[in-house]
Amino acid sequence: AWTTVSALGMLTLLLGVGTPLAISAALLLVTVHALYKSALFLAAGAVDHGAGSRDINRLGGLASSMPQVALASGLAALSMAGVVPLVGFIAKELLYEATLQAPAAAGLLTLVAFAGNGLTVSAALLAGYLPFYGRLKDAELHPHPVDLRLWLPPLAPALLGLLIGLFPGPAGRLLVAPAVAQVAGSPVPLTLALWHGFSPVLLLSLATLGAGLALFSLRRPLL
Repeated sequence: AWTTVSALGMLTLLLGVGTPLAISAALLLVTVHALYKSALFLAAGAVDHGAGSRDINRLGGLASSMPQVALASGLAALSMAGVVPLVGFIAKELLYEATLQAPAAAGLLTLVAFAGNGLTVSAALLAGYLPFYGRLKDAELHPHPVDLRLWLPPLAPALLGLLIGLFPGPAGRLLVAPAVAQVAGSPVPLTLALWHGFSPVLLLSLATLGAGLALFSLRRPLL
């Protein structure tokens, strides 16, 4: 839930920049956040029901008993981390493009975005990986499979995040562009694509994943 606070801060930053590109990034981020965070919250409920706890310090190895929940959480976490081909990757690239082209303090804004995104990658791994792989940390827990009513709701938005990532054009035209026009006060050209070639934005995306993985590997010393 704390990552939602971080996402709200990033939205405020982008809307404060106020360029059409930044507004587009902000509203795409809202869409992406709604998909991956709804999946993760619903998955947390399924885990709590099936394992008797949602404390990641007690959990592990749940993928064997809850494979569908593990898939939903994994896809949502990958989108949250901004990994290709999930729609979160497109949102992260658009965010960096907006900060790099900000009319003032572009370097500082990009650095702030980079720090926030690196922490988000680490949080995504904590939520989407740790409970489902490795060994069960608390032998008093007895995880059991959950039925379709609990695994389908988180899986649906997680799969939608993958679908939009693979086919971003229609979602950009039908969902994001009209919202951007309402906020900006006039239509704003918006073309979402999964691949824009090699660029500083792509390098920032790769560096973000590296930073997040490093933070995740240092989670025990840091905590």
